[in-house]
Amino acid sequence: MDSLEDLPDEPAFRSMISLLVELLLSHPGGDLGTNPLCQTLLSHPNNRYFKEYLIHLLNLGDEGQKEKTMLFVKLVFTSGLNEFFYSNDLKIVFDV
Repeated sequence: MDSLEDLPDEPAFRSMISLLVELLLSHPGGDLGTNPLCQTLLSHPNNRYFKEYLIHLLNLGDEGQKEKTMLFVKLVFTSGLNEFFYSNDLKIVFDV
């Protein structure tokens, strides 16, 4: 599977994104800038699907998903990954 967009349905997509967030949060030291998985996600040509669904989880996920996603977003900003979210996405993140 080359792209998250190829997942057949929303529950599978939600599970995959939740798993990726868990893996990213489990990186020792908490610095996403040195996390190989994060670097792979950033360089993938279809990374927008991951980013868009993170915002979807912030808006519509259950409390556990929202908490983990917010922790991940916090790590994005504290790790200096300014290019992770598009500027329009940031407006939505700040609204949430």
